[in-house]
Amino acid sequence: MFTDPTGTIWDLVDFGFFAHSFATYLRMPTWDNGINLGLDTLGLAPGIPALGTIRRAADNAVDAAKNVNRVIGRTRDLANPSLIRSGETPLNVHVVRDESGNILAKETWKNNSSVLRKAMSEGRPIKDISPNDVDGYFLNAERNLLINHNWTPQKIGDETWWMPPSM
Repeated sequence: MFTDPTGTIWDLVDFGFFAHSFATYLRMPTWDNGINLGLDTLGLAPGIPALGTIRRAADNAVDAAKNVNRVIGRTRDLANPSLIRSGETPLNVHVVRDESGNILAKETWKNNSSVLRKAMSEGRPIKDISPNDVDGYFLNAERNLLINHNWTPQKIGDETWWMPPSM
């Protein structure tokens, strides 16, 4: 039987978690990813687990347990509490800006599409609270991503929901 009295294997595992958090932060420099990177950096110290990875897994488990409905829409609609019902959560997107305050479209879309893909992987319908708004650049890109993955919009009462391919 193999034993690792020096803990080298766990050090390598912790470094892998750190590398993943570092790459994620470089792709999407959000507060949440920064916190995970900091916690996984602590995990490089002997005897301390990769806390960022543990936190990320716990957050995913909490979201799954809540069984929340994800919501897409224009930013102004997502910020309007009267349009978000109990049990619904707007996708947590982060607009990336340059030093002058201009939106960096490529970086913002990379973040938005990643968040949307994660929601799509849950396989549950996604509510569109701005169905008649066709002017939003990022919202239209999100809708195109859904369409390209065979999701279909469906009217249910006065609401529009994007249904996954299996439904």
